[in-house]
Amino acid sequence: MYRLSWKSCTSLISASVLITSALIGPIGYTGKASAMATSHTGQSRMAAPAIALNETELPHMINAMLSNDAIIVEFSKRLVGDANSLSTDDFVVKVDDQPAALSFVSPLVDADGFMTLALIMLPETVAKGKKVTLAYRNSENPLKDEEGNPLSDAEVDVTNWNKGTFQSPPVMNLPLKTGYKLKPGDAIVTFTPTGGNPNHLQFEFPNESTKGTWLETDRRIHNKNDYVVRNNTDSVSYSPSVVGVTPGSSSFEVLLPEDVFFEEGKSYTLYMSGTAGGNEVRLPEGETTTSKARVTLIRDADGYYSDEYTFENVSLHDVPNMPPVATPALQTRFTKGDAPLTFGPGQLASDDDGDMLELSNPVSDDEGIAIASVIANQLIVSPIGKGTTNVQVDVSDGYQHTTTVTVPVTVIQQQTPAVFLGQVEVIRHENGTFTITIADVPAHAAVRLYSPENGEILLTQSQGAERGPLVLQLAGAGSMATVHITLEDTAADKSESNRVEVTLPAVEYKAELRSAINEALALDDQAVAGEGVGQYPPSAKLAFQAAIAAATAVRNDLTATKGQVEAAAEALHEAITEFERSKIVDSGKPEKPSNVTSVSTTTSITLSWHAVDTVTEYSVVRNGAVLYAGVQPFFRDNGLQPGTRYDYEIYAWRGTQKSEPARYSGMTAAVTYPPQPDPASPITSFVANELTEDAASFTWPSLTGAAAVIIQQRVEGGAWENADTGRISPADTRATVKGLLPDTTYLFHLVVTGGINAGESNEVKATTKPAAQPKIVRLEASVDSLWLKPQKSKTFKLYAIYNNKKKREITREKNVSYQTSDAKLASAASGRITAGKNAGDALITIRYDDFVCTLPVTVAKNQIDELQLSRESAEMLIGDSTSLQAVALLPGKEKRDVTDIAVWTSDHPDVVAVEAGKLTAIKAGTANVEVNYGGRSAQLEVTVQAESKVHKLTLSARKVTLEKGKSAGIAVTAELADGTKIDVTDIADAAVRNKAIASFADGELTGLAEGTTRITFTYRNKTATLSVEVVKVKSDDQINE
Repeated sequence: MYRLSWKSCTSLISASVLITSALIGPIGYTGKASAMATSHTGQSRMAAPAIALNETELPHMINAMLSNDAIIVEFSKRLVGDANSLSTDDFVVKVDDQPAALSFVSPLVDADGFMTLALIMLPETVAKGKKVTLAYRNSENPLKDEEGNPLSDAEVDVTNWNKGTFQSPPVMNLPLKTGYKLKPGDAIVTFTPTGGNPNHLQFEFPNESTKGTWLETDRRIHNKNDYVVRNNTDSVSYSPSVVGVTPGSSSFEVLLPEDVFFEEGKSYTLYMSGTAGGNEVRLPEGETTTSKARVTLIRDADGYYSDEYTFENVSLHDVPNMPPVATPALQTRFTKGDAPLTFGPGQLASDDDGDMLELSNPVSDDEGIAIASVIANQLIVSPIGKGTTNVQVDVSDGYQHTTTVTVPVTVIQQQTPAVFLGQVEVIRHENGTFTITIADVPAHAAVRLYSPENGEILLTQSQGAERGPLVLQLAGAGSMATVHITLEDTAADKSESNRVEVTLPAVEYKAELRSAINEALALDDQAVAGEGVGQYPPSAKLAFQAAIAAATAVRNDLTATKGQVEAAAEALHEAITEFERSKIVDSGKPEKPSNVTSVSTTTSITLSWHAVDTVTEYSVVRNGAVLYAGVQPFFRDNGLQPGTRYDYEIYAWRGTQKSEPARYSGMTAAVTYPPQPDPASPITSFVANELTEDAASFTWPSLTGAAAVIIQQRVEGGAWENADTGRISPADTRATVKGLLPDTTYLFHLVVTGGINAGESNEVKATTKPAAQPKIVRLEASVDSLWLKPQKSKTFKLYAIYNNKKKREITREKNVSYQTSDAKLASAASGRITAGKNAGDALITIRYDDFVCTLPVTVAKNQIDELQLSRESAEMLIGDSTSLQAVALLPGKEKRDVTDIAVWTSDHPDVVAVEAGKLTAIKAGTANVEVNYGGRSAQLEVTVQAESKVHKLTLSARKVTLEKGKSAGIAVTAELADGTKIDVTDIADAAVRNKAIASFADGELTGLAEGTTRITFTYRNKTATLSVEVVKVKSDDQINE
């Protein structure tokens, strides 16, 4: 037996609890075996191994433990002494390295009168997590063992068994309604541990003996799969490894799986799982008086109570329960012999209280038509015979509320499906309606049109008394690409056929024919029959009017096929071309060249003149001999005598028609002494002025009559190539070559086209300066854009690009920082981008020193189907600008403009620069422009022509008539002096005279209000005018006229 000697006793409960813990393990723990137990000799046996002592070792303190405000410590050897052998001055206790006051000290002696334990009381409870140490300090009259060895004064650590009260008060999630039964998915309690790695949850439901337990204590009812513990912080759920209840009580325990713990600072919730039966926990009936509930966390390995919290003043309230509400009657249709249909409780009724619904008492009004049964809480309806009846079933919420639900049932005779054989033709009208003609439909048969999106019936129409074609008029389907058609022939006992998919035309295929007819009628109105200049032969006009009539007949024919309409439109276009050719014109002789000037040297004369419109070539004649035939309005006559006059005739040609001559006399310069350099020779003073690591600057004299200038470069032994200078104007006398390599020797020369300095200049050898420390010029990511599914991640690499063309990976360097435009959509760190739960677009901005790189991220369940550009190709002149639109095609055919958030690049930015979809032509050449968004890309080839004079501007139509609210496409083409044609629709300026009548944008002409106006297109000082007439929208009757 042990005897406890007290000097004073102010905390008997703490002391007894701690002593009991020291001897048999922590109180109140009902899990695994305790870490401590009483030995056969009566001495305490600790979980930790005792320190081995030999005969010469001093006795010392071992296994010191703290509970609340009491410390109990064990001695390694029995000590001689009694209650008067110890005082508070004999021990030093420190809490977090600070000395603590002691209330009293008392020894615990065995049956032989020796001390084996000591109890040390503190004035107040020590909080969880505090560091506690203990040391013996009586050196004058120390305690001794049986051999006379004094007790060691070595400081020992005290195990702090005090528990916390969670980081914040836990939340009891139970709905406190009387009689409530917990359903699958209901939350019970939410808490945040303070630490200690507990893995054992104990929850005591509030309980009143007069109301009955809340917890079904039959252990067979509780299954570990009926509960789930969710880590809310990490979004992870765990199924318990063990679930236990205490019979006759409201105590409930959950043990986490092996190696899983309740972690400090993370939020957890205990739920009923989705497979719970709903009979595990039921709140008592009737309102309750206030009571308490408790949640406790325990470390299963040693029984340590890490956290405990008591809910005070818990009570239930009597909230009326609502009965189930029947859903609208289900129209159930069978064919005799069909398989039974199954209905769950949720299909038949709803319950605002969220109660679990039970089905019972199925009844059929006529079991000769259908029979009903309930199996596994499912209503089974089986067809028996032809006819109509009602099936009824009771739906109960378990609270004495029952609703009877009626399901109408129709059973029809089994039939053979009809066969859909009729040929289908679809015509789309300008107002968006469709005429659908089915060539062969049986008498009295019904045709149905279905929406392919939701299966909704769009139209039902029956055939008359005779077999033949059936014409249907469909409205309100303008956005649909297809419809489904079925045939049902009840007269022949044929059920509805399989659905046949029919394509609806995206555009009204008579639009081109209508446009051609309008153009032809306008031309016919303006054309005057006669024999004079500008008139048309009468026979040609009659033939033209006959072609218009034939085309109009096809336009008005509702049965005309698409092929017939296209053929009629082509025939009318040919008739328009032929009629225009029949116009009586003058001789077609072009005007003679004007403003002839010359530049003379001692041996040459260079002539130039103003260009003449619509000519095919020029010729220069001297003394009857043709010296020049070409398209350029200048010519250089070489090999002449100094100081001599020469007479020239200059002609303009339009096909075989020649203009009157422009006569001009020029004189070569006289020889002077000393001889002057011939300015007609190519440039010889092309000079390098300044060299850097990657650039060289050059100057040259002014040029005369030059049409184009470039600088070429090469390394020794290499081929000449155009240097990176940007655009050089013929008027420029200096330029800088960029993009050179450090410490490299190059050869450069100037190439002049046109004028007296035409040709290649002198060569200049120049060596760039040696490279200093390589410098970063930009950042580059391994991907241009990313698509991620919600809560998924992908990695990428980040590179620093140097001015020596080399690159270095810097993905995980410390100076790299990441910033997101929307943290809820996407975040980035160390080369990994992680999507959030929501869908949308985010922009990741990556910084390294003073450099920035952006990466668009699209978060969506499905990747975009396609990325489309507003144009497939582009032709531009140097200096032109135009804008592109990037459109993402999303699943479900939804479109989104992503121009501003997509990534745009050009493989030759020296030819075409691109930013946010805007293209700028820099110099002649070809570049591929690429746009990236959402993991998809699209490309566009851009051709930049050398700057050339625009000869004329033409339109795809000279006059357009369209209805109010309708649109038509207009193309603008520039014809250059060399005959090249380029599309400038998106580049040319469009000036609408009356903006209230019509508008023009992105190649689309749109009618706004009835009336007439004109649109003037301008490009490079050339203009073209479009006449526009906007008329009112035609009625349905007018459409078929």
